[in-house]
Amino acid sequence: MYFHARSAKSLKAGEHVVINGCLGLRLVASNSNKSWIYRFKSPIDDRMRQVKIGQWPSMALSAAVANWEGLRKIRESGVDPSLARKERRSQKKEAETVAKGGGYTMSKLVEEYLSGYIIHHRIAKNARARLSAASVYRADCFNGSGPCNAQRSF
Repeated sequence: MYFHARSAKSLKAGEHVVINGCLGLRLVASNSNKSWIYRFKSPIDDRMRQVKIGQWPSMALSAAVANWEGLRKIRESGVDPSLARKERRSQKKEAETVAKGGGYTMSKLVEEYLSGYIIHHRIAKNARARLSAASVYRADCFNGSGPCNAQRSF
């Protein structure tokens, strides 16, 4: 395994250096930084995929090789490391959304509009009847004056 910092420093954007002895490990240069990347064929669908391991020089070659070995073992066990990473991120995002109360959806916006405006301001038009978010049309919620900044009021 031969790697020299001088060759890494001289890389221009779009170029890469392949690390001998570590199949799929490469140092890729972009306009702003240089990153350790592991490229591999997915065991699930045989497509080329890549996973960013870290940035050079904050991550040394030895640390990149250690991470590469871990990812390689995951891939050899039949799991696609990039898809597994995406799934972990989406599960984390869903957990954060649930912790925040499920997020602010269009349905919640319409329900607040119904309870906060229509029922209070349109008593004469028989607005006290049971209304649901599904029965309100877009024109009832928005006056058609263009995009609106729907924000939750506290």
